[in-house]
Parts: sequence; C-alpha cells; structure tokens
Amino acid sequence: MKQQYIDSDDPDKNCATQTTAEGPWAGHYRGKNASQETVICPPSFNVSNRVSLSELCWDGRLIGSGNPSHYLGADLMHRLTHVPSVTFGHVVHTAEGYVESLKLASTNNSLAAFNSDTLQFFALDAYARDVASAPKGCTVSMEQAKAEEAAAGGSHSLKVVVKRTTSHYPGLLRRICGKKGRISITGSGYEFSVLGPGVL
Repeated sequence: MKQQYIDSDDPDKNCATQTTAEGPWAGHYRGKNASQETVICPPSFNVSNRVSLSELCWDGRLIGSGNPSHYLGADLMHRLTHVPSVTFGHVVHTAEGYVESLKLASTNNSLAAFNSDTLQFFALDAYARDVASAPKGCTVSMEQAKAEEAAAGGSHSLKVVVKRTTSHYPGLLRRICGKKGRISITGSGYEFSVLGPGVL
C-alpha cells in the first residue's frame, strides 16, 4: 500500500471552515483523523500568502523577517514535521519565530535541534547560502528581527506537547517554563504552556 503524506482535498473540511487572524488556514495536520497525513489548503497556493524559494533574498525578503512558513518550501517542510513516520515524533514546537529560536539555541541547543521553526530557518539559510545568495546568505540582523517582533505585538502564548520518550523531560520543561509556565502530565506526554514574550 502506497503511503500518502500530503493531501490537498480538504477531507476534514478544515480548509473551508477554519480561520486565524491572518485569514483561512493554509494547512493543518490531520491528527486523529489520519495521523500520517497533513493537508495543504488553497491559501498555500496564493502568492500573497506563500512565496516561492526563488524570491528568498530578493526585495528585502530576509531569513528571520517574518514567519518562515511564508515560503512554500519551508511550509511544506513544516507540514511534514507533524507526520510521525517522517520525524518519529521528535520535532516539537518549543520556540516560535527567529528571535525565540535563537534564544532557545543559546540556552538549550539540544532542544533547539528538534524545534520546528529552528529547522525551517536552518533549511532556508542553507538554501540561501548555496543557491539564492551564495555564499553569504541573507539573514536579518538581530536588531531588525527584534524590532519586527515588537511591532507585531511580540506577546503570545505557546503551547507544546512533548511525547514522553525520555525521563529528563519533566526537569527540562520546568527549566524552560520557570515561574511563568505551567506543566500538566497527561497519559500521552507532558504538556506545558509558556506565557508571554521572551520567556525562553
């Protein structure tokens, strides 16, 4: 039997019915409905929502400026990180955005290696250094990234579910959350929430 990982037929009708502040969903992981599938919704193919990797490093499009999933190639990679048979459940959503990903890398590089946004930024940087703008790439300055994050509000809650694969996760989560986080233990893993900007 041939395995299908990406679907564009909207079998759960989430593309047609779900929205965010930015508009309709661009895609989603099917979860319990089909754990080996992720869906790409029509907004992913709209050039105002997603751009080709050929536009990376042109017209002010720098790595770290905005959501890495703005590039269709990085978004497809992100969608596949949800599929257990692709990542074996090792990729997590611990830090969101460029600034938080760098903070995570400087404080917990072993966890940063499995962070979804970190992997997207790394892939975009590798592509930029080899193809789009070799050999230097086109990464935004930290000052610009922080200014853009502050202008966008920079305040959000981040919720992550980590599968219970090793015994060191409770201590690791407590270090990440500190006094501003909450941990709850469920049957399938440890769930924690981090509240506010710059917690990591």
